[in-house]
Amino acid sequence: MNYRRINQVKKALIVFAFLSPWIIGFVMFFVYSIGQAFWFSLTNYNFMNEPRWIGFSNYLSLFSDKVFRISLWNTLYFIVILVPGTLFLALFFAIFVNTKTKVARLGGIFYFLSYIVPFAAIGLVWRWMFNSQYGVINYLLSQVGVEGPPWLASSFWIKPAIIIVQLTLIGQFMIIFLAALQGIPKELYEAAELDGATSWQKSISITVPMISPAILFNLVTLFIIISQIFDIPYIMTLVSGGTQTHAGGPGWSSTTYTMYMYYKLFSEYDASGACAMAFISLILILSVSIVMLKLSKRFVHYTT
Repeated sequence: MNYRRINQVKKALIVFAFLSPWIIGFVMFFVYSIGQAFWFSLTNYNFMNEPRWIGFSNYLSLFSDKVFRISLWNTLYFIVILVPGTLFLALFFAIFVNTKTKVARLGGIFYFLSYIVPFAAIGLVWRWMFNSQYGVINYLLSQVGVEGPPWLASSFWIKPAIIIVQLTLIGQFMIIFLAALQGIPKELYEAAELDGATSWQKSISITVPMISPAILFNLVTLFIIISQIFDIPYIMTLVSGGTQTHAGGPGWSSTTYTMYMYYKLFSEYDASGACAMAFISLILILSVSIVMLKLSKRFVHYTT
């Protein structure tokens, strides 16, 4: 009995030894970082002074900050439009690529390549394309008799411009949907055809249930990514002269949550306020993700 117990302890120690690099890294770079950020959020700290305890004052001041509320609204606006829009387009093009025609394969390569290009380069290219004076977008509109709007200089049109760019970045999600579609047994469709099922009935009864795990994965991943949207809005609204002193313009009209957090940290040097924003973001994203995973048990079907 003691010999068996010793063997179990040895095996447990071996497993722990192999896992220890990951555990140490996780504790150092995640647990410690989160704890330190929470501590700074309860202090008055701007890199130049010793952190001084002020309790939850940073959190209270954030909710009375007009720009903070604008950034929350802008981020919610992008989430509501981009999450379902990206899911739909990714699934649509995955179904198209799954037809396995030459045109479909080339289209799949094109849409995936657009995702692996650095976002900074994509943002710069689209910024030039949306330029109201010499951009190709307004030039094409002028060829059909439509006067193009000042995309990047208008607080109304800047959000649609960012949304258009983000909707082109569907490569990652399209590949996941494509893999899920290719994993559906053909026998299910053949049996449904013998029963006289229409294409719509096959989609609702077979395709959607069979790829529901992929839908859930893409949904949660998209929500987390769009909640932290930064690269494209920041690059497209970079300051290039004039009275604007920060990205996210005109004014604060396209400033997202992470952009304002970046601004507080590196422009206002308000490290404690930025840490408070980071911790609020962690709680919100984690809470909504857990709710989505809980609700998914009713709709997601796993096959063995």
